Amino acid sequence: MEREIALLHSEATEALERIYTAILEDEIEQEEAKMGRMRPGGKVDLARLGSDIWMQKFRFTWAEVTELAAVLDLPADVVAENSVREDRVTALAMLLRRLAYPARSSDVEMMFGWERSRFSRICQTTASLIYHHWRHLLRFDPTRLTASKLQQYAEAISNKCAFKVPVWGFIDGTLRKVAHPILNQRILYNGWKQIC
Repeated sequence: MEREIALLHSEATEALERIYTAILEDEIEQEEAKMGRMRPGGKVDLARLGSDIWMQKFRFTWAEVTELAAVLDLPADVVAENSVREDRVTALAMLLRRLAYPARSSDVEMMFGWERSRFSRICQTTASLIYHHWRHLLRFDPTRLTASKLQQYAEAISNKCAFKVPVWGFIDGTLRKVAHPILNQRILYNGWKQIC
């Protein structure tokens, strides 16, 4: 009888071990499937990226983004509506990356190790925080931009560039003199903006 009990105990233990192993293997497979679309090694340590990478991917350096996050008065932690949180520098970097170039979320996921929905939610939350805090500066200011001031701006631009139509400003503010770039030409020059 003891032998039968010992045999049953042994078989039950082996069955439980097989079940436990199957569960673990399934969890590992699910985790690997999830991580398969992520960057190998997990999230990128943004602070360790070089300035050239920062300029290429975010159009700002690490120091500039850190300063900008403080100047924009972002909270220490940006928290999305689903309680996902990122520190303010990472949140601003995510938004800047989103705005710098059109990119699929999966590309960003592979490049930086930021999960798609997290990236999207943090970008939306950060943009919303910036907009609601600074929207008063985005409205047309009729006290500073009077008709005479606009005429003065248009004349200055026309004198410099000989535009045939009156122009008093540039929407995106990127009209700058640059030498013909060797790298990343499409970032700086698309053919239609020219300074006389």
